[in-house]
Amino acid sequence: MTNWIKGQLAEVAVKKFFKNEFGVEIELDFRIYDQIVPQDIIGVKIKDKIRQPKIGIGIKASKPKSAYLILGENEISIPERRSDFYIYCRPDIPDDHLLRLTRNEIIKAVKNEQHFSTYKDKIPYFVPIKCEIVGFCAINELEKVSSIEGQVFDNGYRFVRKSGKLHRSREDWEGLLGRL
Repeated sequence: MTNWIKGQLAEVAVKKFFKNEFGVEIELDFRIYDQIVPQDIIGVKIKDKIRQPKIGIGIKASKPKSAYLILGENEISIPERRSDFYIYCRPDIPDDHLLRLTRNEIIKAVKNEQHFSTYKDKIPYFVPIKCEIVGFCAINELEKVSSIEGQVFDNGYRFVRKSGKLHRSREDWEGLLGRL
């Protein structure tokens, strides 16, 4: 569930980034599918009309300290899953995010329990979650590897790009959005 939430937060962060920094509005698809999920960006708003994107963009999320954009083999080898470009984000979602979101309900449920007064002030409050939009790369810039620094991949290969090699300048983003 946490991985799914990270992915959703990354998509929302990209949507806000495109609108706030470049004035480009996109449409995301949050429906749940039984089969392969289509591209993350399903529409681009041009003069009050939504059109389909000209390129496929996948938005990928990982932990705040992760130095690599990592894609599973199926995301590249299955044509329906493959994107032309991948945007890499690092949402800083705390491990206890569900506790923070439901803080008031938890307090109501346990307020009459033994020792409540000793731990009630330790239940954290929800705070806005930051998300770093690291950069993006084209599918042909991914490297097929069986390991990265400190990690050997079980069950096949992964397609990776080190975060320092991602495109991230304003001109890079404008170029990507011009193709969208």
